[in-house]
Amino acid sequence: MATLYPGHVPLSLGSRILLGVGSAAMAITNPWRGDMIATMGEATATESVLERIRQRMASDVLGARLLSEQPRITNATVDREYLKSLPDNTFGKEYSKFLDSLKTSPDARAPVRFIQNK
Repeated sequence: MATLYPGHVPLSLGSRILLGVGSAAMAITNPWRGDMIATMGEATATESVLERIRQRMASDVLGARLLSEQPRITNATVDREYLKSLPDNTFGKEYSKFLDSLKTSPDARAPVRFIQNK
């Protein structure tokens, strides 16, 4: 199996199933394990669902730009103080509130590894 992107872990169907079931069990046991929730989502994402998402994004100007640039949201790329200063109900302000409510940061989410599609 070929590596599709930096950090990608190629998986067979059987490995994806085991990883999906195992990470789901861990996520249910401890819902604060964001790594297990992310792993479950990545391991169980089907090709057809990923393709539909990609098509919808590609048909939108901003979505196509995201697909092209593939930005990564990190502490280095986000000014948290600026986000806090934005008006209520804006994406940035709500994202800031979300991060604060969970006492987390953008860097807490590990890069994608198990999606079997670029």
